[in-house]
Amino acid sequence: MVSKDIKRIMITGASSGIGREIALELDKLDYSIVLIGRDKTRLEETLSYMHNKDNHILITFDLTNFDDYQSVFSEATKDGIKLSGLVHCAGYAEATPLRAVNSSKIFEIFNINYVAYTQLIKQYAKPKHNCGGSIVAISAINAHYPQKYMSIYAGSKAAIEATNRAFALELSEKSIRVNSVVAGAVMTNMTLNYNENDIQNIVNKQIFGWVEVKAVADAVRFLLSEDSKYMTGRELFVDGGRLGQ
Repeated sequence: MVSKDIKRIMITGASSGIGREIALELDKLDYSIVLIGRDKTRLEETLSYMHNKDNHILITFDLTNFDDYQSVFSEATKDGIKLSGLVHCAGYAEATPLRAVNSSKIFEIFNINYVAYTQLIKQYAKPKHNCGGSIVAISAINAHYPQKYMSIYAGSKAAIEATNRAFALELSEKSIRVNSVVAGAVMTNMTLNYNENDIQNIVNKQIFGWVEVKAVADAVRFLLSEDSKYMTGRELFVDGGRLGQ
């Protein structure tokens, strides 16, 4: 049985990359993790790497099923333990030159990166689902420094950051903080799908080169903790020291 005193964190995109790394780091600190992802096999793989398996909840869910979010949060809290945090790592990035931009492509990217995030927050904010706590979104350096063909992706991340500032004001009344981690070029499977020359150009602009995925997880851990209790509506950059175009 999971202790009623344990802190429970929901993580989307927990099946791989940054989301998986965050889950593994929080597992070491004895959090209870709600692992959210579309691929059950990969979620189970994440769980297999964790030490305190009985503390965690695995929920296979497609974040574009916008009518079913209530059931996810009900499942996550059905044992009476409310959420202390939410981390939105699930994301979709695709190079989209202007000639390929259409409403379908915009919705495909925004639905996962942005719309899903707003709906997660809407459910999290309900008193029956949370005990205050901290919400963290994974943003991207693209929202601050332009990259060719990444306009729609950059727009979705910029939308998250702008929305966070408004949510921070609204949710402060519920003792909920809202921040984002702005990640530079991080070595993940998704990053490796980018054009090699394009991604290397970004890495070359980062003073310390590639960002280790654990560095992003450590930043998220900080924003979830009481060490950041005076931070809300802010962006924490983990970008390898990118200081210019």
